[in-house]
Amino acid sequence: MHSSTPVQSLLLVEDNSADFLLIKEVLKDIDLDLQLDVLSDGKKVLPYLDTHACPNLMLMDMHMPGMTGLEVLHALAGRHEGRIIMWSTGCSAAEVQRVLDAGADGFVQKPGT
Repeated sequence: MHSSTPVQSLLLVEDNSADFLLIKEVLKDIDLDLQLDVLSDGKKVLPYLDTHACPNLMLMDMHMPGMTGLEVLHALAGRHEGRIIMWSTGCSAAEVQRVLDAGADGFVQKPGT
């Protein structure tokens, strides 16, 4: 587990606009002073990290078209120093264990729709 440094920047990797709006509203409600960047595709994560400072926290959907969250985790091996939390509407215990084994710091179940 990474250090308990306060989150100052969040990279949300999410292809569902409703889920993005949910996170945006939650952050607005709790009034956090942080930099929020959003990517709609897992394929955009590596190019983003090549040109931006590493975010303290990355919240990434597990099931995205193009490149899944698990594939992104494998590609990030050793490249990301912040915390990575995966989230999804439905995953088996085995899938959750795979992302934790691949380097995710945690898993969150998305709220039901």
